[in-house]
Amino acid sequence: MTTGARLGIGTLLAYESVLGASPVAFTEVNQVGDFPEISETREFVETTNQNSEQKRREYIGGLVDVEEVEFEMNYLPTDTAQEAIQGMLSEVLPRWWRWRETQSSPAVVQYVQAFVSKHSVTRPLADKMTRKITLRMTGPIYNDALPA
Repeated sequence: MTTGARLGIGTLLAYESVLGASPVAFTEVNQVGDFPEISETREFVETTNQNSEQKRREYIGGLVDVEEVEFEMNYLPTDTAQEAIQGMLSEVLPRWWRWRETQSSPAVVQYVQAFVSKHSVTRPLADKMTRKITLRMTGPIYNDALPA
């Protein structure tokens, strides 16, 4: 039996081309390297009280937080898709972002709204130049389609 495992190569990152436009169009970000772990974390609210059984803490489920993620790409100083990201630092509304696994059939696509919370460019003496962006996701992650 062969494995169902796949390589991550061919996964593409894209952002909402024009904030708030309908329908939403996307601009792909060129030369993104590894994709970070996209994770969600649930908080728990402690509700321990004098009647808690067997001296055990009690909790109720709280809010789910989608975490910040950092993407690194080869720095392309004249690439308009990359250059536009730096300007997104000052936006007050989140944009739609999409990642698409092109090696899957059908392609696996996920959407999330996010803010650019950090942007940097490195220029090391003996290595490639890179651009890094950090996205602060807000709200749920949607699979296969944008919400109606």
